[in-house]
Amino acid sequence: TRRSTATSLAVPETDVSRTDVLTTIAATDYFLALRDFFAPPHTDSIRAVVADPEYTGRIYTASYDDTAGVWLYSSRERAGSLPHADWVNAIAVVHLEGPVEGDGLTAIARRSLNASGQRPSVRLSVPSLPSEAARQTLSVTYVVTGSEDGHVSLWSHPANKVVHQLTPCHGPITALTSSGDLVFAASLRTTYTISVVTGSVIREHTDVTDVVSLLSVGGHLLIGTADGRIVLWDIVEAIVLREIPGHKGGAVRCLLSASSLATAAGQSPPLSPLTGGNFDPAASSSSSSLQLHASSGRSPEHYSFQHTFFSAGDDGLIKVWALSTGTCLQVIHAHDEPVTALCGHYRGAELFLFTASMDGTIACHALRAGRSGTIHSVLATCMTVWHDSSSRSEPVLLAGDH
Repeated sequence: TRRSTATSLAVPETDVSRTDVLTTIAATDYFLALRDFFAPPHTDSIRAVVADPEYTGRIYTASYDDTAGVWLYSSRERAGSLPHADWVNAIAVVHLEGPVEGDGLTAIARRSLNASGQRPSVRLSVPSLPSEAARQTLSVTYVVTGSEDGHVSLWSHPANKVVHQLTPCHGPITALTSSGDLVFAASLRTTYTISVVTGSVIREHTDVTDVVSLLSVGGHLLIGTADGRIVLWDIVEAIVLREIPGHKGGAVRCLLSASSLATAAGQSPPLSPLTGGNFDPAASSSSSSLQLHASSGRSPEHYSFQHTFFSAGDDGLIKVWALSTGTCLQVIHAHDEPVTALCGHYRGAELFLFTASMDGTIACHALRAGRSGTIHSVLATCMTVWHDSSSRSEPVLLAGDH
């Protein structure tokens, strides 16, 4: 083993010269043990990673080697490869379950389509849904990928076959997110609303450009731009509700909501305010060798996690925002270089945020305790947390290496 110079954390030997390392960090209160997960998952940089413990038990990765990888978490084996003609920049998993209307649209997609005054331009033939009756009780999972050549591809699970492929633009797809049966795909000049069920672009939006990150929260869409703005959209009406000058001097590369983290952990966001205070090593895991230091920035007192979202960008900061007002509630100086990835996990009343940066480190931030610390030295381009709320296993942080 080798020992991290930043923390006293012992980790297995890893060849950091590889460009294709996907690692996992098993998280406890203030201790994270690192081990190799897949070696090698890809032959070029991993650009996005998505964990889906609830429906498929799989991990999905997007890479510059022109493929998206499908991995069985339980056996650490590759379950498939989704070939593309160009870099794969973004990936998402969409699980549809519930009633749909006669033409294959769910209620929210129908409202969005009616508001746009358009009709679906393409119908999607879904082999797993052979009849109209089957569509009324829809239960299906898709993997959606966005690539450098402007393609948005829908892949079936578990067959890993292309169900439909759209080419809404000739430039790169820079970000993907989903809300119900709608997928939002961003290019440099346009954001597209796509119905997964019908396989069609039902809206095009050009009022926000240079989009680099997307996040759906309830009936809203958060948009991070290359010039540091955060824009709040109404999904159904497709109108801008609010624009926030989020981060100075660069892009808003990462967006995350407290509600999505609570759902993944199988709990509700804590309603009690953050208290701050001094870090008590005795309150953490007895096996912990990671000491978190006080976070710099605005005090985390006097707000709760409910109805908040988080952003991070090229200024190296994490910012906590009130979703309803756009007010900045807290600022954390996470890194001295741009933040490349942001994810989080609830553990009891504590909320941990994990950030990766161009400074070559991954850091952990305990928001309630007001503490931060470097947990590993690696240039990670994307991260997510695997947490199966139905089991007693520890949550695991997945990081895709540059």
